[in-house]
Amino acid sequence: MILASWIARAWRRYQAHLEAVLEGPRPLVRLLLVTLLAALAWWAYVPLHELAHAGACVSCGGEVRRMTLAPIYGGTLAARHLDWIDDDTPYAGQLADFTPGSDACYLWLVLAPFAATPLARPLLRRSSRRGSPLLLALGSLLVLMPLVSVTGDFYEAASIVVTRLTEGVVPDALSLRSDDLPALVGRLLARGSDVPAGQWAVVVASALLGLAAALALTAASIPQASRPVK
Repeated sequence: MILASWIARAWRRYQAHLEAVLEGPRPLVRLLLVTLLAALAWWAYVPLHELAHAGACVSCGGEVRRMTLAPIYGGTLAARHLDWIDDDTPYAGQLADFTPGSDACYLWLVLAPFAATPLARPLLRRSSRRGSPLLLALGSLLVLMPLVSVTGDFYEAASIVVTRLTEGVVPDALSLRSDDLPALVGRLLARGSDVPAGQWAVVVASALLGLAAALALTAASIPQASRPVK
């Protein structure tokens, strides 16, 4: 209930930023502009997100052997110049082959891109003060990325913690670490009754912890709207 109330207040704060930017003449045009700018920002953000994963892995002593990036995000071009990047992927991008070295390093490399999420606070605050579609688009992208990543990075981060705590109790617990929760669930369902109940408990606990963390980070990164400068 406390988390739900916090999220509801955060949504109302975000609405205030959106309304401040859209107020005035031609609000629909301004909304379309925000949407277009957010789409362009997303296109630039995806490769930076994946590079942040890779950089964080290397920064704590890990090794990156392969990163994939879809052609639309520059994967084909990057693959021509960097032999550890290729564009053969069903995802926007993925750190496909790496060795983190330790759980602490693993957790850091998974969550490293979200170190930028709190930057949404000054961006959103200034967007409402200035009525800026660009700042609103950038702030919206940063603040919504944890939610977009609930079944990916945030499940993976939570599963690192949960599987380490349960590995002595749940058989093959570490195999439940994944950056694709739907694919993991699909594999478990395909095994049918062979999957121990403890493994399902780990997956559910990791999913709930990841969801709570993503919601909390998003909510904490949305400030009160500033009064527009007249």
